[in-house]
Amino acid sequence: MFGGGFLKYTDYREERQHGSADFTFQYYFLDKLDPQYVMPLHWHREMEVIRVLTGRLTLFVNNEAFVLNAGDCAIIPSGALHRGEPENSSYDCAVFDISMIASRKSGRARELAQYLMSSSREIYPLCPDANRAISELLDIAAEKQEFFEFKVIALLSEIAYLIYTRALSEEEHRESEKIARRRAVMTLLIDKIEKEYTNRITLADLAEQAQMNEKYLCRFFKEYTGQTPIDYINRLRIDRACYEMSIGGLNVTEAAFECGFNELSYFSKVFKRYKGVSPGDYRKRYGVK
Repeated sequence: MFGGGFLKYTDYREERQHGSADFTFQYYFLDKLDPQYVMPLHWHREMEVIRVLTGRLTLFVNNEAFVLNAGDCAIIPSGALHRGEPENSSYDCAVFDISMIASRKSGRARELAQYLMSSSREIYPLCPDANRAISELLDIAAEKQEFFEFKVIALLSEIAYLIYTRALSEEEHRESEKIARRRAVMTLLIDKIEKEYTNRITLADLAEQAQMNEKYLCRFFKEYTGQTPIDYINRLRIDRACYEMSIGGLNVTEAAFECGFNELSYFSKVFKRYKGVSPGDYRKRYGVK
């Protein structure tokens, strides 16, 4: 299932603006020194292209794994849940609003952009025909030469066309109505969790939102994200607590209650399960000095 930076650390739905209001394109380079080196699970409305420069990156797009080696490129569709696990690698990427290629005078370009942004269209992450254009795009973005925006728009147009022709030519990769409905349900569930994770959220609450029974909800949710609903919620809360302790300056108790935990002992148990250290040790190591 496919739809779709420097990623906002605490949210699965990324809200950070990429680029500027009139040029929504941003380039990022990541290696072991970058705090976002291990790409957390998230999604955003913009499209994204990724290139592995050295080593290996296992990219998960809507819970399907793609192993990328040096020189390989991938496309993250709009709205797709994705994460990445690098192995001694460095990689770069660009996050962009594909609608930049559409001018008011160009109906076909606008139609193409709308096609690529549509949640009902199938866009496969691997498109070998587009690798050259993606690499050239990232090289130009990294150098950021004068007036590089013109070349960026031209290459985005080429990449969009290549993605579009592949999507049309491979019927098996097109998204069915059923998959589109499933994605819509998943979006509702994730939105609910992100808005209400500081409060008590039960399986019954999520099942009611999705209009399905709790047993099927758990299977459906894990199939889509690779995690149970409770695991997803707890990971979000723990990530938020990490942020509050390292950036917000909160102590362990404040972070626990701020992020939806009602019992400090349970917070410590869950925190250590995911992070491998106690909340106190984490704050000592990464907290505001």
